Amino acid sequence: MRLAFLVLSIVVAAVVTSGCRSRSSPAPVTVVPPSPPPATVADVVQSLIWNIPSGLPIFGVAGSNSIRVVIFGMSVQHPGFYFLPRGATVSDAVDAAGSKQIVAWKHYSGIARLKPDGSPSKIDFPSRGEGLRIQLNEGDQIYFAHEVY
Repeated sequence: MRLAFLVLSIVVAAVVTSGCRSRSSPAPVTVVPPSPPPATVADVVQSLIWNIPSGLPIFGVAGSNSIRVVIFGMSVQHPGFYFLPRGATVSDAVDAAGSKQIVAWKHYSGIARLKPDGSPSKIDFPSRGEGLRIQLNEGDQIYFAHEVY
């Protein structure tokens, strides 16, 4: 009896000290870092032609029938990102930015816009009147350069 108790004690001690492990090792855990949020059209246009100043304010509220554009440059009184109604024109953006006295309708001013294939394009302002009537798209970047004499 003592011998059976001694053998049982040794078996229990061996199991306890070695732990209860399965013969197969656990599957490795793969940690996948979160992917960055997708860039919006406006974020992509930002680096296409002109450098947009950092820290520009956002005006308006996003809605199901709105577009986001950015208007900036030395001639713009209130540069920033603007939510405008779909169908808005350059004139609407100029009015929203309080920049009715823009005089830089030159070839180095214009609109940066993504083409349907994702490549950048620049739309020059042919003249003040024609430029004001250009319809804006989501993500358009409107730049009015400062003319230096």
